[in-house]
Amino acid sequence: MKNKKNSENKFVTILVVEDSPTQSEQLKYILEQHSYKVKVAKDGKKALMLIAENKPSLVISDIVMPEMNGYELCEVIKSDESTTNIPVILLTSLSSSEDVLEGIACGADNFLTKPYDEDYLLSHIEQILANTKVYKSEKVRVGVEILFGGKKRFITASQQQMLTLLISTYEAAVNKNSELLRIQNELKSLNEHLEELVTERTTELSEEIIIRKQTEERVIKLNRIYALLSNINQTIVRVHDTKQLLNDACQIAIKEGKFQSAWIGIINNETKKIETTASAGLTNDLVKASPDQSPILNVIKTGKYFISNNINTDNNIFGNWKQNSLSLGLKSFAMLPLIVLEKVVGGFCICSNEVNFFDNQEISLLDEMATDISFALEYIQKDAERKQVEKQLKQKTEEIETQNEEYKQINEEYKQINEELYKSKIKAEESDKLKSAFLANMSHEIRTPMNGIVGFADLLNNPSLSDKKKREFTAIIIERSNQLLNIVSDILDISKIEAGLVTVKNECVAINNLINELWTFYSNQAKLKNIHFDKKFGLDGLQKYISADKTKITQILNNLLNNALKFTCHGHIVFGYELKGEMLEFYIEDTGIGIPDEYKEKIFERFRQVEHELTKNYGGTGLGLSISKELIEMMGGKIWIKSELGVGTKVFFTIPYVPLNSETEFIHESAKSITDKNIEGKSILIVDDDEINLLYLKELISEFRLKIFEATNGIEAVEKFKNNREISLVLMDLKMPIMNGIEATKLIKSMNSTTKIVAQTAYAMYSEKEMAIKEGCDDYISKPLNKQKLIDLVKKYL
Repeated sequence: MKNKKNSENKFVTILVVEDSPTQSEQLKYILEQHSYKVKVAKDGKKALMLIAENKPSLVISDIVMPEMNGYELCEVIKSDESTTNIPVILLTSLSSSEDVLEGIACGADNFLTKPYDEDYLLSHIEQILANTKVYKSEKVRVGVEILFGGKKRFITASQQQMLTLLISTYEAAVNKNSELLRIQNELKSLNEHLEELVTERTTELSEEIIIRKQTEERVIKLNRIYALLSNINQTIVRVHDTKQLLNDACQIAIKEGKFQSAWIGIINNETKKIETTASAGLTNDLVKASPDQSPILNVIKTGKYFISNNINTDNNIFGNWKQNSLSLGLKSFAMLPLIVLEKVVGGFCICSNEVNFFDNQEISLLDEMATDISFALEYIQKDAERKQVEKQLKQKTEEIETQNEEYKQINEEYKQINEELYKSKIKAEESDKLKSAFLANMSHEIRTPMNGIVGFADLLNNPSLSDKKKREFTAIIIERSNQLLNIVSDILDISKIEAGLVTVKNECVAINNLINELWTFYSNQAKLKNIHFDKKFGLDGLQKYISADKTKITQILNNLLNNALKFTCHGHIVFGYELKGEMLEFYIEDTGIGIPDEYKEKIFERFRQVEHELTKNYGGTGLGLSISKELIEMMGGKIWIKSELGVGTKVFFTIPYVPLNSETEFIHESAKSITDKNIEGKSILIVDDDEINLLYLKELISEFRLKIFEATNGIEAVEKFKNNREISLVLMDLKMPIMNGIEATKLIKSMNSTTKIVAQTAYAMYSEKEMAIKEGCDDYISKPLNKQKLIDLVKKYL
């Protein structure tokens, strides 16, 4: 029959509506075990969607759900003619009469109370499915008004529905009542035996408590001893000094072992008496009781520990030892032997304020502790002996090593002398080679322009020479002279750098003006070579005014631009700068011959160009880049090159960017240098011991129609000034016979401090300028004289 029933169930589809996954799976499992087809929805809305797709034979729904609860779902199902005949069972705890009224109101067919058992569930389902035809035939619904819970309710339901719900409610109540009666009987049975069980358990617990208390006390006691052992073992590993080890052991016995007294006595090998080596806790009076008394003596004699668990009643303890121990509140103690190299050397005494404190297990652990300390003392003694032997061996070894080192040092000295001689030989050969190459190159570089100067100067003596030729030859002589001057300047610059005479002198620099001046100066040369020459600025406004060494920046850019023009035959040259962080980055880009990879580092070395084939083709001392590198690094920057052979070169260098807050200072200085006053008829004194220089100076300033006085030494210059006080400006050579320019300057300034004196010298060292200014000169100009600079100075001071 059961198999037949299960076979019929497979045509029945039940929709389970439950938001709890656990409960829905449990219900599904029970139903599927009896061959029902089961669909599951987690709320009312999803249930309606499943009903619309395929009508189930029965709906079992929980009441409390999100989105749409069970009452609302049932009401929708019963209000729709197409689904009104689908039976609905509501799952409820039936905790309130309101549940029944709500179930009737929404049209529910039955209640199923939680929790439910499997048989109860299945019988309800079978009953409802069996009455489905009755539900379909009964269409009459009756409206009833009732008063419940203090308020009126109007309920509409069929008689069959109300009867079924009331019966299911009653059935649930009966089941609950039966369950309560069963539980009540069980409680009554348990209560009858409860008193007996409590009495038995109380007796057991009391015994357990006593045992547990004893065990806990034992555990605490053992824990103290284990803590004592652990800490002493750690100390043994860490400490390798006898005194410190024994002191630490006593301290640990007090702190970790919770003993009241601890001391260690060691036999003095000389006096053969026991001396207290370490102590802690209540030991002062006990120690005074003389450790030579019986307890420790017995331990030393026998080599075995001695225990007294009641000092007061122990007949083996007497005299001051007992009296002092009891006065300190000590009631038991243990004396443990310390044995080193199979010989008792002393004892470790620990005391407690409890009677019968020491038992066999604890004594065993404490004896182990004493053994560990004994092994540590033995190790320290052996280690000391070993170190002594090692020390003696080390001394012997050091003596031998010292002798070996002396021999080794002598060999090293001979070796070093040989190496230095070899290096000196190589360096001398290289230096000689470099010097020879440099001198050969300098000879060539100096003779070449000199040949042009001497040759074309001689040609100028030809009386039949045309004016055009004279101008052409004169231009060549000037160009060659400037070339020669550049060579001499490079050599002097290297000399100044080597001597440490070059210093950075910051001033206000209009960087864009400097770029413009250089562009103007080199534009004509670029134009003659048919090279596109351009400039670029990185700053504008007040930012272009910086604090820097203008002379050095100009010299560096001159060197780099000269190189670019020298090695570029077509294409372009572009130079300028950019602000990058706290640095100004200058660059000179050309489309010249480029630099081979193997020379990119060497070109910054002095004279290295003389080793390169380019020297023969392009000329030069090979000092320009070396000088530039030194000056850049002196200013706090760096220089580097990117180049490709046959494509071109780009040289970069940086200097620190130090902006000025205003351009006032620069404008002021510029204005002073370019002011052109009416100076015609004013007096000037030219002092120079070289007649050619005197003549050249007079020619340079002849256009101003000045009254010119001459002197060839310092004494003559002072005399001329004394007799002609209208002299406003003195061009003073510094290097002269009889009296030099510095001494003459001091004397002239003493006669009239307002007279302006400009020093002129062929010594191009910066120190010369500093000395001249310091000694009273107002300005400085170096030889060979630059015509425009001299004219500017004359205008400035007259």
